Amino acid sequence: MEILSPKNIKFSTTARTIITSHVGSFEYTDPIFNVPMTKSITTLTFGEMGFNSPPIEFGMTSSTDERVKLFAGMQALIKSCVDNAEEIKDRVHQILISKSKPTSEEERIELMKMDFMKLKDWFMNDIRSSKIYQEFSVFDSTAKLKPFSKAFNTFVLDRNKYTHGQLCFLSPSYDFILEYIETPAHQKRYATIDLAILTSYNNCYIEIKKIITEYNVAHQTKQMDDYKSKG
Repeated sequence: MEILSPKNIKFSTTARTIITSHVGSFEYTDPIFNVPMTKSITTLTFGEMGFNSPPIEFGMTSSTDERVKLFAGMQALIKSCVDNAEEIKDRVHQILISKSKPTSEEERIELMKMDFMKLKDWFMNDIRSSKIYQEFSVFDSTAKLKPFSKAFNTFVLDRNKYTHGQLCFLSPSYDFILEYIETPAHQKRYATIDLAILTSYNNCYIEIKKIITEYNVAHQTKQMDDYKSKG
């Protein structure tokens, strides 16, 4: 199981990089609901100190510009990735609450405050300690769980980039890049992003969702078996 991540742009260590930013706003008509919306696109240009940077041309254009349509489409795909990640987070939260059985509203609220990475760690630890992975159709051993756990970890880290990052165009190529803050260093980073990366993220979401479903089914089956044995 593999997940592709936005590829960080590495700047030269021997020359100071100059980043020029330009924001353009214009009307964009949604192709599904046919509703006009005002959209904003940030275009960045990278250059080095002492060299002339290429001019930024994008910003004063119409909604019929093909680049505008592509940008809106990429925004929609990223939003889908964020929504899917939030669904996974909610599902694991439900499992945590169900297994922890908080005795008060305060305890429940504290559990709900757990961030996505801590939830992921708890879920994977529970899978290993309970050995419920033996009931999984694909990741049915500790060896097979390792690449899944690694991909899940990347899934959480990239979700933070997609949620809090800003999609931009890179001039003059008009490739898509993501501007985000790297934690815990709190440094601004830039990474290239494309359809293959977002498709990979969606595929990872599907695999995680399958594991959560198999986890729930295995626990329900065990509970029914325990109930029958007591009866």
